[in-house]
This record gives sequence, C-alpha cells and structure tokens, in this order.
Amino acid sequence: MNIQTKSQKHEDGIKVIVAVPDVSGKLIGYRMFHKKSDVGHEGEKKVGICSSVLAWDVEQNPIEGIDLTGFHTGWQDFFIHYDLKFARPLNWLEDTLFVMGHLCDHSGKKVDVSPSNVLDEQIKKLNDTGYEALVATELEFYLIDEDSENKTLNSHKRHDYRIDRHTNNYTPFFNELCESLSKSGIKVESWQSEWGIGQWEVNLSPGKPNEVAESHLLFKLAVTDIASKYGYKANFMAKPFSDQVGSSCHVHISLQNSKNKNVFYAEAEKFNISTLAQFAVQGLLHYTRDLLTLYAGNINSYKRLVAKEFCGNGETWGIDNRTTTCRVIGDNPDSLHIEFRLPGADANPYFALAGVLTSVRKGLEDSVMPQEPLIGDAASNSSVKDYPLSLTSAVNCLTENSFVKNEIGANFLDFYLTHLRHEQDEFDKIVTEWEFKRYCE
Repeated sequence: MNIQTKSQKHEDGIKVIVAVPDVSGKLIGYRMFHKKSDVGHEGEKKVGICSSVLAWDVEQNPIEGIDLTGFHTGWQDFFIHYDLKFARPLNWLEDTLFVMGHLCDHSGKKVDVSPSNVLDEQIKKLNDTGYEALVATELEFYLIDEDSENKTLNSHKRHDYRIDRHTNNYTPFFNELCESLSKSGIKVESWQSEWGIGQWEVNLSPGKPNEVAESHLLFKLAVTDIASKYGYKANFMAKPFSDQVGSSCHVHISLQNSKNKNVFYAEAEKFNISTLAQFAVQGLLHYTRDLLTLYAGNINSYKRLVAKEFCGNGETWGIDNRTTTCRVIGDNPDSLHIEFRLPGADANPYFALAGVLTSVRKGLEDSVMPQEPLIGDAASNSSVKDYPLSLTSAVNCLTENSFVKNEIGANFLDFYLTHLRHEQDEFDKIVTEWEFKRYCE
C-alpha cells in the first residue's frame, strides 16, 4: 500500500476509486483518499495490487497454469499506475472520484496481457497507419425484479420501442441514470425498451476507443448501482433467459484521417461507401473467426449466437441490414459507419474494441474487397458459413492459426487460452438442470 495514502487524513482528503479492468471486464482496484489539491494535477502515482487480479475467473477462483503469476511466483504484486489529472466524479456515488489506471510490473513496464494495455497497443498500431478510430458501444440489458431470481419485470408482453404507460414507469430510473452519467462525463444519446420482456437498450456517445471502453464499464457500474435503488437488478448476460432474446453490445466504428475526415464516406461511390470502408468490412468479417473469443468469452456468450438473435450470421454484410454481421449505416460524412453486431453485452469492452481495431487495420492492409452486400435475411442464406457456435470450437480456431499470436502477441495468446480453457473445464464438470430433467428416468 502507498505509505502517503495510508497516512492521509480522511478529513483532509477526497475519496478516489483507482481501478483497472480484469479479464472478465470487471473493475478491480481500491477506494483511497487523496489530497483535494492533488486532483486535476498531472503526476503519476502507483499503488500495489496482487497479481491474482489477472489469474482468477469470474468468481475469483485462481486459475492454474498462468506463467506471469500464481503460487509459483508467491502471488507477487503488480502496480496500478494512475494520474489524478484524469480523475472524474462518479456522480451516483457520494463524494467519489474515479481514475482508470494501467497495470504495470515492478519495473514500471506495462503488463502486456492486461485488457487496457492490449487495447492501447492496438490503438497505437492503427494510429501508425495514419488513421484514428471513432467508436461507440450500444448495450442491451435486462431489468429484473430484485425479489425475483429468474422473472423479468414486465412478464406479459413486449414493449419494443414503445412509448406507453408501462415504459414511462421507468422514467425516474432513467432520469437519474442519465443525469448521473452526464455529470460523470458520460453522455447517453438515447435509450429504448427492447424486444425482450424487461430488456432495454442504451446508446452512448462515440469517442476514442480507450475512453469509450472506460465509459462502457462505468455505465454498467452506474446501471447496477442505480437499479438497486429502484428495486431492480440489472442483468448483462449475453443470453440470460432461454425464452427471451439475448443482449448485444453492438460496436460502431468509423475511421478519420489526419484532417478529421471520415474516410469511410465517399460521395461518388455506390451507397456512399468508400473502398477503405469495404476493406474494413472484409477485415472484420474475415478475422472474426480468429478473434471470436474476444467478443464471446464465456459459455453463455454462445447461447446468444446459437439462437441467431440479431447478432450477425457468418461472413455477411449489408446496407442497413440487421440480419448481417456487419451493418453499414449512415448517409453523410458525419453518420456513415460500420456497426459490428456480433459481440454480446457480456463482452469485455477492452478486448472487443481491440479485436475490432485489429480486424479493421488488417483489412486495410490486405486490401481485399468483400462480396456484394447481402439483401434479405442472412440467416436463411444456405451459402453462408457460420462462425464457431461454442466456446470449445472458438478456442480451437484460436489455436489453429497464428493470427492472434502475430497481431496481439504470443504472451497474450497463451495467457488468454489458459483463461478460456479453465472456463470450459469448469462448465464441463457441472450437471445442469436441463440434463437432469431430460435424462432422469
């Protein structure tokens, strides 16, 4: 623990949450006190944190076989490096600031496999090509009665896009959510009731990838915290209910050049879509097979993909076509972009955005045009080859080629494969309720 922090008098300081994301996309870190005079001023600080934060599963059970940490290392410390210049208020938590840090080793070198550092490296590689990404995440989630384990709030009918008495009942919750996020520097552009019973969708403003990833995790934190005040539980699983539609995390992306021009827009081209945008589409579609576990990282993630619920269908793209994996939307330089529909609401935004940036960059490098945009229902097209529809199959794809090793790194590949195989092993040990009901005589 930082000695200066330990000795800081609480009455003279302000509470700051210092955090980094873990592999599952949860925030981990400390609540600390800092001098109010330090806030807003540049100067790197650090605080030690057990290296177990990169070596546990979603339930924080230790994972064996990770080289960088474990019992064989004595569970040594890493360090969160952070700068209070970038602290922001968390308006829904009383007198609390937040700052996202970077995970580093004893020498001060960034731990290359930590999620935020993985994304930062892909941002740098894309920027080195002369382009900067503008991205946004569009999240769906369920609001569930806090007293119920498995029933959604409005259990009788759907209210997709509805403006009615039922959806108006949620106005106090969303008013507080949007106001709190706005005062925390996170702008909500729109929200709506979704197709699932009790499901909602929220669109956050676009921005730079690392800023969007941070806002994404803080948004989920705000939703869960504020929902509890109103008697709700927020559920961000990809497929929480067998009989309801899954929850997505659509990723929106466009590229800007050094003159801040959207290079995906070309007025003289068909549909106003530039050749560069089509290269990017092909990159996203072609490399999803290799990067699928960055978008769907647990067992439940694939339940949504199997159900074919508006989450894309293989290597397909279309113009304003929600049945395809890549949907190109917008009709002017400010709005035209690619919507990548495959990731679920459970995705770690740092990994998902890193995968999208990697695919787009490689697409530009390969300069291969995609097939013609698909018209009609992609799911009913028998010529479309599906992506893997289970964690095991996706892991096999990850190990059968060198794409991730070459583009993200051998250390990350070994590290992440260990996490994924652990998750599959844990599931394989469990007898599910479905199995018991189906096979018990």
